[in-house]
Amino acid sequence: MCDIVDIMRKYWFKRKRYGWGWVPARWQGWFVLSIYMVLIFLGALFFESDNPTGQNIIVFVTVFVVATGLFIAIASYTAPKPKWRWGKKPSDDPNEDF
Repeated sequence: MCDIVDIMRKYWFKRKRYGWGWVPARWQGWFVLSIYMVLIFLGALFFESDNPTGQNIIVFVTVFVVATGLFIAIASYTAPKPKWRWGKKPSDDPNEDF
């Protein structure tokens, strides 16, 4: 049985092949991304009321900022350092693309 240290040794996200940022590489990364999307969706549902008020906007923006901050924090902790890439180069780490 694997423990949390074994899971954390492997990257959950990998660098994008084109551009800057990360994409999910393991089920843990996909799980974190799906939780993030659900939180944003729930915040949008709360915002879409018949009578939008300032309080609805504040709640939606708060949910969006907190969820995005947590997502970026988790991704940066469980991924290699992001850098700009434009395709695969021979100098890239072969273990990076899983």
